[in-house]
Amino acid sequence: MNMSSGYVTAPNQYVTVDGVRLAYRSIGSNSNVPPLVLFHHFTATMDDWDSALIDGLAKQRRVIILGNPGIGASGGSAPDSVAEMARFSAGFIDALDLKSVDVMGYSIGGAVAQQVATDRPELLRKIILAGSGPRGGEGIANLQTVISTGFAQAEQMKVHPKVALFFTTTTAGIAAGNEFVKRINNHTVDVEEAASQEAMGAQAKALIT
Repeated sequence: MNMSSGYVTAPNQYVTVDGVRLAYRSIGSNSNVPPLVLFHHFTATMDDWDSALIDGLAKQRRVIILGNPGIGASGGSAPDSVAEMARFSAGFIDALDLKSVDVMGYSIGGAVAQQVATDRPELLRKIILAGSGPRGGEGIANLQTVISTGFAQAEQMKVHPKVALFFTTTTAGIAAGNEFVKRINNHTVDVEEAASQEAMGAQAKALIT
């Protein structure tokens, strides 16, 4: 898919859930399979998705990217519980009148997907969990240490923090990470601001407890 007509140019759309204006983006189409809804990682905006990943997925189906409450272009405050994030996510699916969807949850998005599956199983056909676990799961309490260690390692390696946090420290891993960084935060319309410190704190609490 040509990048000029792909994810980097997909405009924001909006829907209201419980009085909160949630931003989302939609790309691709295929009525033969349910849409794929993406729940993003800790503190991520919609701009943080890998554009090559989104474009690749959208070749075969409709992909819907949800902006979490209080993050990026979405209104409201970031919830400090996974249960509340899941309630908004399920409400988002309802607001789009989607009867059945597949969900890919990355990091905290995977915890949200698991909660939606528990609370509203009728909404989901399949779930993909990537780099994730249940809220409060083993090792998740070490979130702050993992992040601070990753940032320190990135400074030492002279790479973007996400290279150190998301990729191996092998030559191939670093190379892949550097290419990944080039494919995020390059949206050409409706560019989003990074998550606030308040939102980061709320999401950290949601993930850890």
